Amino acid sequence: HWGAGDAVAQQAVLSGTDGESCYGLLSPCIGYAGWWRLDEGRGAVAADASTGKLSGLLRDLGVSAPGWIAGRRGTGLWFEDDAGDVGIPDGASLSMAGGVLEVSFESGEDLTGSDPTAGVMPLVSKAGYQTFNDGFVINLSNPTRAGFIIAASSDGQQKAVHSAASTWDAGAWYGLNALFGDGGMELLTDGAPGLAALPYSGGISDPAAPLTLGSYHYDGDTWVTHWGGLDEVRFMSRALAADELLQYPPAAWTIGAQVGCVPACDGKLCGDDSCGG
Repeated sequence: HWGAGDAVAQQAVLSGTDGESCYGLLSPCIGYAGWWRLDEGRGAVAADASTGKLSGLLRDLGVSAPGWIAGRRGTGLWFEDDAGDVGIPDGASLSMAGGVLEVSFESGEDLTGSDPTAGVMPLVSKAGYQTFNDGFVINLSNPTRAGFIIAASSDGQQKAVHSAASTWDAGAWYGLNALFGDGGMELLTDGAPGLAALPYSGGISDPAAPLTLGSYHYDGDTWVTHWGGLDEVRFMSRALAADELLQYPPAAWTIGAQVGCVPACDGKLCGDDSCGG
């Protein structure tokens, strides 16, 4: 869709006079609800790169807190099964009528659908257990599908879409894009459409629940966690223009493998040190 990028309405960069929370390009006021790049590489804080400043804490849920690893770009976090997660406080920017949620992840084991006992591995969630308050969860499960589920308050129903069946290879990074709102609900894996799309899903909110990376909490004493890595999580309440995507591409993008247009980089468009940055 880059070719039509000049037709996308451009959002003005707001100034400091619009309020501290509205300053700069990565502001919730112009669409950035939160962006956890996970590039700190150490410490117990996962900073929010947007100006919303909803930074999270790495939490030990009884076994260990997530640990820092080399990510797909920069660093990421490794989650041990039934161990820890990242807890992020609720904020007004996390209530969105529509938008897109981006997640870059890797699995800690080969998921092929051959193990019927394998449980659900949550990547990102913001939902009270068995409440329909517009909370959501993005997860992996067998048979080898990713899922995006919203517990809609409008009709007390779960709105769910899933990726096509696939094999998640241990150590490989994948990108998910979950779209929702009046324009419909869809889940894409590395840009590929999922099994089905819904014409309307409603928004996400659930202000009573914190946002968590790498876990889903049934209650204060019961939870499930991801086993594997997370590199980047980004929430946006609008579509990004082409120039914004080029300036701030998702960590899940493997641009060099998809497009060839820069001869100085061996025919690839890339941003790693192997081609000079």
